[in-house]
Amino acid sequence: MDLISFKIVGIDKVLKSLGKRHEKLKNNKSAFAACVIETDKWTQDNFRSEGGQVGGWAPLKQATIASRRHGPKKNNSTKILQDTGFMKNNWKSLWNNNNGYFQSMTDYAQVHNSGSVKKNIPKRQIIPTKEQMKDTFRKIFKLFVQKALS
Repeated sequence: MDLISFKIVGIDKVLKSLGKRHEKLKNNKSAFAACVIETDKWTQDNFRSEGGQVGGWAPLKQATIASRRHGPKKNNSTKILQDTGFMKNNWKSLWNNNNGYFQSMTDYAQVHNSGSVKKNIPKRQIIPTKEQMKDTFRKIFKLFVQKALS
């Protein structure tokens, strides 16, 4: 699955110009952690609202609902992308002083996130795009810089 990742470019030049205060700014692991946490919150809200963060997901096909009710697992759930909860609950979050990562641990999340004409699966965006998180990330790093320089 495509992952959402983010990185600060050009930070070394900025840090050198700040002298002693650069040590506080170099340790920006907490800011990346906050970005990952906000990405996870967005994603979990999106699951809860069945795509509400992106205008709603395409409804389940009647054949999908029927196969859940009468298939071997006999699942009466009509929640989109959540019949077992495995995809919703299997995400990997990592961060350090240079990057933050948020990625699905399932093989099939990307197919659902992007859709597949070949597999007849509609696009149901699960994770946010960088553009959708840009303002949130900016606020997090602005607060981090303000605290580090105060």
